[in-house]
Amino acid sequence: MLEFWYYDWGPNWSGVGRDYAFEEGDGRHHFTREHVVKKTGTPFRIEGAWKQDDPQAIGFEATLEAESESALTMSTFILSPKTLLRGTEATATTPDGESFPVELPFPAKAIDREVASLEMTTTGGEPIVIRFAEPAMIRSQGGAARFVLAEDTISPEGI
Repeated sequence: MLEFWYYDWGPNWSGVGRDYAFEEGDGRHHFTREHVVKKTGTPFRIEGAWKQDDPQAIGFEATLEAESESALTMSTFILSPKTLLRGTEATATTPDGESFPVELPFPAKAIDREVASLEMTTTGGEPIVIRFAEPAMIRSQGGAARFVLAEDTISPEGI
């Protein structure tokens, strides 16, 4: 139904070197991603975990920490609807409770703001709800929703 992956771009959409590590434990799928912004040589790390909270929900968390400040176009997890969602509609809800419809697949710039939740229904009527512990900046482009960890710069303070 959904495809979910990570991608990032250095300054001016330039390259980022990547190395991945995964492990299972305590009912969670932990990951660590070591990266280097190629244009600036700045290392940064993304750590997180997945856990199936119940049959209808998956918990996800991720943090980004940089060794120093650097330009970075974007660090993002990407959600792309598959066949069972195409031609349907999502409802995005902002932190202040405003809800608005979004076509699926996600049109360019259809969201581009912080949201507290994203609700979708498959063509078969099955609900899919994503609720964020903290509001998430979502940029929509190319049929996908990009959950933004960092945009424009990264710094040692982390995200």
